[in-house]
Amino acid sequence: MGVEAGEANVAAGVVQIILFDLILSGDNAVVIGVVASRLQGRQRRMAILVGAGGAVVLRIALASVATLLLNVPVISLVGGLALFWIGWRLLKPEGDHEVHEEAASFADAIRLIIVADVVMSLDNVLTVAGAAHGNVWLLVFGLALSIPLLFVGSGLIAFATDRLPIIIYLGSALIFRIAVVLIVDDPALHERLTANDTLKLVTETILPWAAFLVGPALYVTLARARGRPVIPILVNPFAAPKDG
Repeated sequence: MGVEAGEANVAAGVVQIILFDLILSGDNAVVIGVVASRLQGRQRRMAILVGAGGAVVLRIALASVATLLLNVPVISLVGGLALFWIGWRLLKPEGDHEVHEEAASFADAIRLIIVADVVMSLDNVLTVAGAAHGNVWLLVFGLALSIPLLFVGSGLIAFATDRLPIIIYLGSALIFRIAVVLIVDDPALHERLTANDTLKLVTETILPWAAFLVGPALYVTLARARGRPVIPILVNPFAAPKDG
């Protein structure tokens, strides 16, 4: 009976890890894919390789310390603020005069991807470690599963973004939502922000989705008010795609 229960727990852990990886690795893949879509040819492929590879390396390196790090006050808060910057930065079109000429360069893309990888890999490793319940093999399985999801997912998103720039808005919106979740979950703020049921509903449910909807809309509104260009939602489906 004990063996059967143990096998059931392992099976449940595997299912949970697969679901978590699909969701959380998807977050990283969106960021990597959207950033890489600004590049062409070999630079795009290298950005995906470095971004996805870096995320995998970070997850392995952080696996043993993720729980400790996210329990340190302000770490999660700083990570959330960093994601706000990334989400805002992604919405700036390549032709925006406020962005330096090198903003769409390989180096700039790598900087954005690395910051996102560091913040979001912490969250992913912590979630997978929780689902593994101390089982090292389940933790290794979760980390291994994230590798193809990151590489394949980010490549597909970069390709799709060429035809559907709206993906950039959706990706940015997703980043804004994750940023709010990280800030609310920070040990320095969590108890105060969830002191009662009403506050908990607002901070854990309403605010993240409000950030998802309002963040991109606010950027577009401010950009248009200042006469700045914005990224179009759709492009001509018959236009020549970028070399990717």
